[in-house]
Amino acid sequence: MYNCVINCCSHALPVDEISEIFDEMLQCGFVPNTITFNVMLDVYGKARLLKKARELFRMAQKWGLVDMISYNTIIFAYGQNKDFRSMSSTFQEMQFKGFSVSLEAYNSMLDAYGKESQMERFRNVLQRMKKTSCASDHYTYNIMINIYGEQGWIEEVAGVLTELKECGLGPDLCSYNSLIKAYGIAGMV
Repeated sequence: MYNCVINCCSHALPVDEISEIFDEMLQCGFVPNTITFNVMLDVYGKARLLKKARELFRMAQKWGLVDMISYNTIIFAYGQNKDFRSMSSTFQEMQFKGFSVSLEAYNSMLDAYGKESQMERFRNVLQRMKKTSCASDHYTYNIMINIYGEQGWIEEVAGVLTELKECGLGPDLCSYNSLIKAYGIAGMV
């Protein structure tokens, strides 16, 4: 029952109220499951409450209740908070613990590095994706278009657009918005 309440409330209530419900759940002796932890990790991560997210992730690990979604969510939270060291080490830990690296984890890392103009790290993640044959999705391509555009790297933007078309996805609305922004930054609109 608490899982449903926490999940529903995560979309409607302020973080502190959701946290109170979670704490009440623990105090009443209810044991959270992986879904509960993942929802709360998402809540804390999106609210940029990294300390709470980190503590919750450690609790979930202690109880053996982490999965690939848990790792993706905490990697996203570290990236949003520019804690690149923790993001990278958690990514490595994820692999060491035997979890497959997901596209979501790669996308979180690309987005975080790109937004902070950490272009060498950004390109290293792209290379890692290619080495592991991790196929990009629209979100990946749109991150690339957006980040390259913000750098003013129009040739790279054009290359991503070509790759997007060649893989059969084609640009979507976000792609076109990012392209317009990129060409605007480059003074080409």
